[in-house]
Amino acid sequence: MLKLSRFRGGVHPPYNKRPQNERAIVPLAPGDTLKVPLSQHIGAPCVPVVNVGDYVKLGQLIGEVPEGKLGARIHSPVSGTVTGFEMIPHQSGGFCKCAVIANDGRDELDPSIDREGRDVDAMTPDEITEAVRNAGIVGMGGAGFPTAVKISSCRGKTIEFCIANGAECEPYLSCDDRVMVEHSEDVVRGVVLLSRAVNARVTVIAIEKNKPAAIKCIEAAVASLGAKVTVVQLPVKYPQGGEKQLIKAIMNAKVPSGKLPADVGAAIFNVSSCAAVYNACRHNMPLVTTTVTVAGSCIKSPENFEARVGTPFAVLAAACGGFCEDPAKVISGGPMTGAALSTLETPVTKTTTGLITFTAEEVKGEYDGACIRCGKCVGVCPMGLSPFLFAAYGEVNNTAALTRYHVKDCIECGCCAYVCTGRVPLIARIRAGKARVAIAEAEAKEKAAKAKEKEAEAK
Repeated sequence: MLKLSRFRGGVHPPYNKRPQNERAIVPLAPGDTLKVPLSQHIGAPCVPVVNVGDYVKLGQLIGEVPEGKLGARIHSPVSGTVTGFEMIPHQSGGFCKCAVIANDGRDELDPSIDREGRDVDAMTPDEITEAVRNAGIVGMGGAGFPTAVKISSCRGKTIEFCIANGAECEPYLSCDDRVMVEHSEDVVRGVVLLSRAVNARVTVIAIEKNKPAAIKCIEAAVASLGAKVTVVQLPVKYPQGGEKQLIKAIMNAKVPSGKLPADVGAAIFNVSSCAAVYNACRHNMPLVTTTVTVAGSCIKSPENFEARVGTPFAVLAAACGGFCEDPAKVISGGPMTGAALSTLETPVTKTTTGLITFTAEEVKGEYDGACIRCGKCVGVCPMGLSPFLFAAYGEVNNTAALTRYHVKDCIECGCCAYVCTGRVPLIARIRAGKARVAIAEAEAKEKAAKAKEKEAEAK
């Protein structure tokens, strides 16, 4: 029995997970046209390997990672014809190149997909990693880090714990909850494969206590499969699902600044990613769908959909019966860490977890004040940082001070903004501050390189 620890800070927002957490996942029929982003991950956008006019099959590779770059492959979510490439709004807030595919409605599978399935129990760590890489799997909790790269980063390191993250601590979201309930065996099989790939000593599935149905289903799956997996029930506190907070809770360890979970013996994977890993290893099935929670005050009937990547958010809203009131704000993801959308034509990606709507009354006076130095943000910061300083130094572009106070260690969980008395847009300012620090570091690196070149020429 693992003895759990508690992380510092955190908040207890209203979780608002009902009724969607009781609604089964509904497979959403893809529309006539899908716009598939060539960037659905941390890293460089993929390079298209298909041309306008090409016929593609469901699961066929359409975007390859540039050589030497970080990324994850992109596959077609339907069968049909590539009609063009467009720059359209991305859920990250910018624009992204998309492959536009006219769906023929036949869902003709690419020949590489194995309907019968292979024996995953005989797969080696290298074979698992290669299957994950070929399938383009990423962290589906929202981060989008390429899973094959995460596995590779564990090589040569002693991994004590492989952890399937089923905390899903964000308010409103219930997509991971439903995946654990409805696809529990896939989740268990997937984390076992990942544990083998990273050569972990202990395998854990961690779930917050407010998901009793998921806990019951996962425990039953572990028992029926005879898997050597420990199911851990976590206290309910946001952001319990953060990697560093999970490591503190389960291992009572701290990830040093600038280090990775693997450096302290941990490998953490989202539960939906675990299910996708099993399907990739068993059937060579690439990641072309994701489970999305559609909820909020403006949605007529909250639901969980299995949606194809490239599906416009407008289609998800319409499938819920539309809006009972025009939303004043629409968020992709959860309300704490998600991004506000400027248009519902933005497409679903591999990392999409939710479409959450808010009324004008709910967002009234959201950001209309100034910092009063109350210190609440410091008290709730799970990383032990000083968010109010980041906001202040970011406004005057003091990158040296931002670096000194470790702005890059901020996990952007939103706890600070949630408790801010002055209603300061802390996360927006912190993100801007991080961007300024990154620019300053790149400029300093370039300057140092040029100085080194001049020094070499002088010799």
